[in-house]
Amino acid sequence: MTSVAIVLPHWSESIF
Repeated sequence: MTSVAIVLPHWSESIF
């Protein structure tokens, strides 16, 4: 679950 918390914010930067 910890990995998801670290990847989630990274996706936002890629999308935006």
